[in-house]
Amino acid sequence: MSYAINIPDVPYSSQQVTLGDQPYILEIVYKERTDRYYITLGTTTGVRLLTEKKILNGATMTGLFDLGMSGELFVTRNFGTGDKIGWGKLGIGKEFGLQFLTRDEVNFMSNHDFDGYRVDDTTSALRGAI
Repeated sequence: MSYAINIPDVPYSSQQVTLGDQPYILEIVYKERTDRYYITLGTTTGVRLLTEKKILNGATMTGLFDLGMSGELFVTRNFGTGDKIGWGKLGIGKEFGLQFLTRDEVNFMSNHDFDGYRVDDTTSALRGAI
């Protein structure tokens, strides 16, 4: 089942998150110069899997890489029509969110056309289809 990842309202955060059934260290950095957020993902033993990857609307953060995860991290648009994820627009209850999706959910989405992977469209459709 997909779930949202909490993003604190600070320029830098580091937290341990469970993605699928494995713990990871997730770092989120906001850079004022570019007005964007970046993600770094690593194992709890300190191995970096992704380093400062730009967070973009509708993008998979992990899908282009075989990280051995049981799903993928996606950026979703929760509401609105904007594409740029600037300060204060990323997190639970905000315009954009960071979601973990299982392999079944990712496969379902790849066979259907979702507008920027909106959470409301995607998760409600996934609940009925999987």
